[in-house]
Amino acid sequence: MLKCIYVPFNQDVNSMALEQIVDDCCLIFPIHPAKNRAIQSFLPQWQLQRIRWFTIQEFVNWLIVPPLPALTDEKRLLCLWQVLEKEDKDTFHLESYDDLVSWGNGFFTFFGELRDEQVPLSALKNNPNLNTREWQEQHIDRVLGILKRYEEFINEKGFSDAIFYLDLANLIPLEKPQKLVFVNQYHYSKLEKELIRKLDEVGFEIVILHQGIPDSFDEVNLEPKPLVLSQIPAEQIALQELKVVHCQSLAQMSVSCLSTYGSQKEALLAEEKPLRRVLIDAGMQQSGYSRLFDPIRFGFGSNISMTKTQLFSLLKLYESHLAALAQYEGKSYLPLSEVTKAIATPGFIQIYNLQDRQQLLDQLRLLAKESVLYIDMGLKVFELKELKDKDLANLCNLLRAHFAILKALQQITSIKHMVALFDSESGIKLERLCSAEEYESTDIISSFYERLANFLSVEELGIVSDWQNIFAPADSELAHRIFKLWLDFLAAGKVERNLKKDRTLYQVSNLLDSRNLRYDEVIVFNCMEGILPKNPEPVWLLNQAQKLSLGLKNYDIIRDWERYYFLRLILGSQKTTLYCYSEQENDLEPSSYLNELMQHLDPLRTEPRLQKQITLEYIQPTIDAALLSQAQSKIHQEESVHPLLLQSGKYDFSPSPAADFFVLPFSEQDFGNELRFNSYSLSHFTSNPFSWYLTKHRRIEPVELHPEETLSPLLFGNITHEFMGRILGKVAGRNSDLSRLEAVFGDAGGLKQELMDLLESDNWNFKMPQNYNRDFLLEVVADCLVDSVQQFYYRWLEPNLRNATFEVLPEDSSVRTGYVELSNLDADFGFRVMIGGRADLRIHSPAQDYIIDFKTGSADEDQLIFYEHYYYDFYKTLDPEEWKQHKEILSLFWMVLESNPEAEGTKAKKWYKWRERISSTLSQCIEFGYHTGSSQDDKRKSQGITRSELQKAVRKQSKEEA
Repeated sequence: MLKCIYVPFNQDVNSMALEQIVDDCCLIFPIHPAKNRAIQSFLPQWQLQRIRWFTIQEFVNWLIVPPLPALTDEKRLLCLWQVLEKEDKDTFHLESYDDLVSWGNGFFTFFGELRDEQVPLSALKNNPNLNTREWQEQHIDRVLGILKRYEEFINEKGFSDAIFYLDLANLIPLEKPQKLVFVNQYHYSKLEKELIRKLDEVGFEIVILHQGIPDSFDEVNLEPKPLVLSQIPAEQIALQELKVVHCQSLAQMSVSCLSTYGSQKEALLAEEKPLRRVLIDAGMQQSGYSRLFDPIRFGFGSNISMTKTQLFSLLKLYESHLAALAQYEGKSYLPLSEVTKAIATPGFIQIYNLQDRQQLLDQLRLLAKESVLYIDMGLKVFELKELKDKDLANLCNLLRAHFAILKALQQITSIKHMVALFDSESGIKLERLCSAEEYESTDIISSFYERLANFLSVEELGIVSDWQNIFAPADSELAHRIFKLWLDFLAAGKVERNLKKDRTLYQVSNLLDSRNLRYDEVIVFNCMEGILPKNPEPVWLLNQAQKLSLGLKNYDIIRDWERYYFLRLILGSQKTTLYCYSEQENDLEPSSYLNELMQHLDPLRTEPRLQKQITLEYIQPTIDAALLSQAQSKIHQEESVHPLLLQSGKYDFSPSPAADFFVLPFSEQDFGNELRFNSYSLSHFTSNPFSWYLTKHRRIEPVELHPEETLSPLLFGNITHEFMGRILGKVAGRNSDLSRLEAVFGDAGGLKQELMDLLESDNWNFKMPQNYNRDFLLEVVADCLVDSVQQFYYRWLEPNLRNATFEVLPEDSSVRTGYVELSNLDADFGFRVMIGGRADLRIHSPAQDYIIDFKTGSADEDQLIFYEHYYYDFYKTLDPEEWKQHKEILSLFWMVLESNPEAEGTKAKKWYKWRERISSTLSQCIEFGYHTGSSQDDKRKSQGITRSELQKAVRKQSKEEA
């Protein structure tokens, strides 16, 4: 006999359920938290009754048993992949097993819903109510074929799946009739309904507890009726006070909540009889703001996701490195950015018994300064001539030990092989990967091995016998694929923490986990449209209207489901605070559930409205300045400081820094007896003294430790200059005619071979991107560069040096640069200004001398003036007549990409302006300090300098002085 008992909203559903207990009865709850709370309440008053406790899913699985062991999790996906044919993979764009995971989960969810609602597979074909399109009909035929092959495959291996056996045909023989209490489940699937009716027919006593007003549940169809707020009697509503805090952003919402909590904390802790409080936020533990909340006082629960542990993050790091090594097959390269990420990851360097992360990062910067993109497993990169005199011992030792583990992981060919590497002498020792807290205060090791044993059963049960059938790529990728598959499986694991037993003030939960639970105070975070109610999830194969026509669970049912549990939770509490915010630019607005509730409480509303008078208060978000750091607390409202912060009196809230904030003071000790410039640093100095002083003079230069694997302008420029240097080196020295130059520059094949030898050398392999950019460089850019070199000869060298003897003086990087004094600066600075550098090419001929600089980007004529002053001393005199006695100089740029010269011969007026600009900048710095530049490029350089870099300089200086 089925009976429905209605529970008022101001009563505890679980308490009513416990009153139904008799000997030999079963209590069935919608979800585990409600079941567990009921058990905890019952145990103190237990009277030795025989009772079974179930969730609805456990109850169904108890009564309906599979004919063969049932597959779950990754095992069913692995079997599904093995039955897919090439046409299936092509149709659904499943190029690899990784692509299957999302599609396969959709596959099993869809057929699981069909089984829950007892929809026959025949309903998918030739069903006029579905209004399917042609592509859907084709996909349905293909999917049904896959389903059939999947069933045959797992049956052959001795397994079954819930999508095949869940129906009343597999119902176990029922024992003597018992009492069954179903506790406030809003939605029953068709299978659950048929099961309840079947049990009712054979004499079981069925009790359905439903929270709502009388007759709000249809006992015939086992469905709830829509919840109408205006029909709820006032005496059945517990709610007395409702507050709505409308914030401007997600960050303000969390800080405002903490401000309120902070002012009430002492009073809450002093309560003799603590009230039951909850904070509802489905995304709390995955959010960044969760770190602001004390996990003890806010009761995050003792279970944490395995993905949040240091152990998992370090294993993920190994997986990332295996993927990188497999990408550069045959070279065993690891990108510099991956090494940087590893060293910055907590716990990584401790695996190898190292502690000084800063030292390792400083050594990594030495590689980055030399434009190194990759580190090879043989560590040959450290043999580059640019690095031989650098102290890189600790970095070498770290990488040598790390690569030894990676080499062992690369040999993985099966799960059994992988399992043997954990805690082996040459493998991964788990206790080193765990943080001290994880290892000592959680069950992470036992949880890890429990999941690993389950994963190993994939091979032991014969589900996969050869992993090459699953992962078709080359052997070098097989180890990575297996290891990644293991981490995907491990990610679902939970870790139990041993938390302190301090009093929890607010339990953190979500809307569905709070079903059937009653709290005295409720806080709802993110009361936003798209979260409550949540946005519809992407559908698989059929749209929402088609699912509705088949009787499947659709978005409308889920929305009503969430609305009921949302309103039930609030109406059953005494005090509720709802937090929301609006961001019009991101189309974010408060929940429609909240708006509906507000409308029923509006005092100006006539009918329908809530029958009970409830205190409704709109709260302006409050911010306690103590929650904000000094650097972050300068929050302004237009031109004025936020009043709450201003009232705190704790900080200086100047609207903007004073003008001299961006000026570094000059000190007589900055230069000593001389100030040295090369051409680039001098140009930097005259445009932005502030940036020059820090980056060039004090050498506090930002280094990119996450370089992009791309053909950067710097890389292309370096390749061009070295290539030109090699070619010019073949014709260096005195030449009586053009014959040597013609032989070298006229041989396109020889030039191309010289360039290819350069690009394929070890020196450039570590600096050149090993991806499509490399192919583009070798196949396209190389030919352009060879053509530009030939054009340089035919369009400039040959016309200008024809019928003349000349001397070719290319740049020689092996010769140390000397410095000469820059005079005639119109001021006595108390120190000498010295310049030094090397032009790319100089040519001396009887009639004229040439200075040539090769450019792959923009050109600044000041660089040519710099070389004229450096190589020739006649500029020291101010007498133009003396200049005429010297040989003529022609300085120019050769624009490599345009294959075009840009000449800038010597000009006295430019010399004067150039020296005047240097002298003026120096004078201003001495008098006023090092100021910033005015161009956009100068401003970007200043933005790249941070206080952290200044701190590094201070630490470095302190070490040197010590």
